[in-house]
Amino acid sequence: MMTDSMIRLETLIQSDKAKQRLVQEMLALQGDYSVKIRFCSAIETFDAAIDPNEREALAQTIIQTFLAHGCLFYISSLSDARYNAIVVQNNYNQLLDAKREVLQELSQVPEVMQIVNYVETLD
Repeated sequence: MMTDSMIRLETLIQSDKAKQRLVQEMLALQGDYSVKIRFCSAIETFDAAIDPNEREALAQTIIQTFLAHGCLFYISSLSDARYNAIVVQNNYNQLLDAKREVLQELSQVPEVMQIVNYVETLD
């Protein structure tokens, strides 16, 4: 279930201008948070794609960028079950749940929500 904080964070990620500001502010706080924002944004792009070939390509890019062991922007906080469903079983529909996992994680960090409050005032 999406909490109010998760929805607020997701809304900012969906706006290019707000997302850029969010990433900038998160970089100053902790680079890992900005990577997670970009991960969520990539999944938004995947979710918006209609063409099956495009969705496949986007999913593979997300895996290679954020989920493959040893990649530069590795997201280590996903549950093992979610990781296996996406990476091993190629169940790309699980990407949306992975995004929710990351949003939930971020929304529970007080410093992240302070940045969300700040960026919301700029928009």
